[in-house]
Amino acid sequence: MKAQFKKWACSALALLVAAGMMAVPLAPRAMATETNPPQEPPASESSNNDLYIANYAAVDVNGNELASISPGQTFILAITVVDERVDTNKDGHATVGNARVRLNPGAFTIPSLSNIEYKERTNVGGKLSYTITFRNITYVGGAPNLSFDITYVDGANNPMGLPMVTQTQSVGQCSDTSTKPEVVLRSSSYGGSSVTAGQNFTLSTSAYNTSANLKLDGVIATIKLPDNMGLASGASSVVVGDVAPNGTINANFNLSVKGTAETGSASVTVEYTYYALVQGQSTQCTSTQVISIPVVQPDRFEINQIQAPTNAYVGEEVAISLSFANKGKGIVYNLSGEVSGNMTNPGQKQFLGNIAAGAENSIDFYVTPGEAGTMNGEIALTYEDANGKATTVKTPFSLTVEEMPDFSGGDLPTDIMPVEQPKSKLPLIIGGVVVAAAAVGGFLFYKKKVKAKKEAEAEDEDF
Repeated sequence: MKAQFKKWACSALALLVAAGMMAVPLAPRAMATETNPPQEPPASESSNNDLYIANYAAVDVNGNELASISPGQTFILAITVVDERVDTNKDGHATVGNARVRLNPGAFTIPSLSNIEYKERTNVGGKLSYTITFRNITYVGGAPNLSFDITYVDGANNPMGLPMVTQTQSVGQCSDTSTKPEVVLRSSSYGGSSVTAGQNFTLSTSAYNTSANLKLDGVIATIKLPDNMGLASGASSVVVGDVAPNGTINANFNLSVKGTAETGSASVTVEYTYYALVQGQSTQCTSTQVISIPVVQPDRFEINQIQAPTNAYVGEEVAISLSFANKGKGIVYNLSGEVSGNMTNPGQKQFLGNIAAGAENSIDFYVTPGEAGTMNGEIALTYEDANGKATTVKTPFSLTVEEMPDFSGGDLPTDIMPVEQPKSKLPLIIGGVVVAAAAVGGFLFYKKKVKAKKEAEAEDEDF
């Protein structure tokens, strides 16, 4: 099917682009849209045959196909791609409206987003195919290789489950007599849409010799890693050997991500060294390609046991508490909670904000049972990672609800015994004070009486 499509596209693409250029001098960016955002398909490892370039056309502003392009010349480039990972016969598939293209620096100027257009194609066996048109692109010289990344995002601009693919198109009409043969990265994969801190992964790269006439001798691919990555096994250099004109260069590296790596994008450089015959002389050449790999911290947001009473009365307000901890090395963003269940006041919400690495906290709700029986409830915590991906964790709880006892008759329940109040010690203290005062008073009275008697006896002796 791929060969038939390329044969058909080769004869029709230039006419289609030319007609479009003459009919619409500079149309605004066209994007296919869907009423409902597509569901995210499972991530899968990409290969060279998953997404490929079917054909391309280079035309001037009037839609005329160009036979040659010199350094400094501006033109319009239309590239048709086929993505065999997407089955357009299934619901929820990615569409051209989900496609995003980013040009990598090189031999061409990077046009603004308004000068990049997408148009979906049909009748390609149920596979997604579309033409990417780059307007006002300029060849600046050197190896005429246009490298670009293709990703898919949903309506909220979140990455879908299809891994990013890097594609390169060599524009044969471009000519620079001083050009050395180059090695350009055609595609790369690392097992999914991102790599996880603290884990190993395999980086698979596929590059090619851009020269259609010159072979490359003694090709060596060497990887250079950022501080947050290292080699899991093997060597940092792969000896490829001699490569024929337009030949393919494959190299795989077993890498690891350090556990302390922060969430973000890591730049990995692959350097190709080789010899080529340039102007009759064997010349050592070097080509450097950069691969951006998203790194994420593992999700270690943990929920502790919920704290709730086992029994309650109808109409009684009870407290439900749920504690949690962020045991990961990254920030948990935009944490919020909501309680639900067969209670009189469901739907309560709280926003707790960002939770730092190593921090713990709790969320509390006050709920009121509305009827006797079993009250079943649930606390849902929702948070986001550094890429904006939302995760919801739900924790259920339940308690037995009884009717509130009726005390309107004045009778206490038989199982409630009156509590004997402790006797006050104040009367004993007062009594003790009174007794002590009486004793002291009696002693003083007795002493005064004895003294008076002795004085009277002394007076009698004087007489």
